[in-house]
Amino acid sequence: MDRNPPVVGANQIAIGIKAKAADVTDATVLVDYGMAAMPGMPAMNYKAKTDLTDKKFHGKLNLSMSGPWFINVKITRAGKTQTVKLNVDVQ
Repeated sequence: MDRNPPVVGANQIAIGIKAKAADVTDATVLVDYGMAAMPGMPAMNYKAKTDLTDKKFHGKLNLSMSGPWFINVKITRAGKTQTVKLNVDVQ
């Protein structure tokens, strides 16, 4: 992410994928992100598409409020999907 820690608003992401030490450029990468439900607030769930540029998949996450967020990076290649799960604390 372009900001560490992530902040409320737009945050750019760049995802690099390697297989056997080689850059992977033939995958589809989708990012699901959101915040769990809290008292008085429903869960928030969003999706972000990515575009391949310079051997990395770039996208933008719009984080609407501070607090704990989950980020699930879904990588689909050759008909198989793998998910990398991350948690961030937005400032």
